[in-house]
Amino acid sequence: MLLSRMRRILAQALSPDSSAKLSDVSQELATLGLTLMRLAFKDSATLIPPRQLLSLPRHKAESLSRERVRPLYLGDHRAVSTILARYKFFTDTRDVGFATHILTDGFWEMSLTRLMTKTIKEGMFVLDVGANFGYYSVLMADLIGPSGKLIAFEPNPIAAASAEASLNVNGFSSRSIVLRSAVSNTSGTATFSTPYNEPKNARLVPAGYISPDAEIIQVPTVTIDEICCNERKVDFIKVDAEGGEYQIYQGMEKIIRRDRPMIVLEFNAVREGAAALMDLILETHGTLKYLGSDGALHDVTSERIMSENVGEDWLLFLH
Repeated sequence: MLLSRMRRILAQALSPDSSAKLSDVSQELATLGLTLMRLAFKDSATLIPPRQLLSLPRHKAESLSRERVRPLYLGDHRAVSTILARYKFFTDTRDVGFATHILTDGFWEMSLTRLMTKTIKEGMFVLDVGANFGYYSVLMADLIGPSGKLIAFEPNPIAAASAEASLNVNGFSSRSIVLRSAVSNTSGTATFSTPYNEPKNARLVPAGYISPDAEIIQVPTVTIDEICCNERKVDFIKVDAEGGEYQIYQGMEKIIRRDRPMIVLEFNAVREGAAALMDLILETHGTLKYLGSDGALHDVTSERIMSENVGEDWLLFLH
């Protein structure tokens, strides 16, 4: 039946007299592909390779992820679920902004997820700066394969422990390291604020900072230049640090100039040091691209980034 359906779709597409639109044919093929994938992985214990899942149209990959999410509460505010129809993933149930989506959808920021799947290759050395609970760390650790290496940086102790547990339970401990440090432009210690219900918005704050809605702790800081100076070539860096991007960029200039890694960086024009960060980016890269909501990379000027959608995040892709 499926074979007959495939023949019909292909015959329709190739017929010179066909009035079918290419988009309609592509949609039918995508639906057929999802049906075949569901049959191939009908046993819920069978894991779907990430590149196979994310080669589907976005809404179909999201649908399949939701079907496989299977959340399980472990007690003491911990839960485990399946992300991207493949990986076991630990979260903190007190987390509203991130864990809610993970436990019900099984994915996060699908545009960036798909970009990573297309960009990161086996054997790469990758860095996850601001790893949070390790969603991207787990994905990257799989994509780089046994010959690759991942270093994830996360100063929040609870999030770092969860990221480490997720990497270990999925079999990636031999190729990954979780450093419980913040990344900045100097090594030392700094004050770190973690909102109680939104740990994904944790950030470095000035000494003496006080908030009734956040846990305030002292954390170690490191620079990418120091951590990676004696490492092999860095291929890919993801930076999401809620306002610490300028200091992070300052602390990895040597690695950027030495290795020319691909960088995905969250940029917001109203954050402290935004203008100086943009000058530094233009000095090291010259041209800019951003990841759009359509999942594609688009050329963009610094003037547009600094003047449009002010206060909203741009996801820059630098290479």
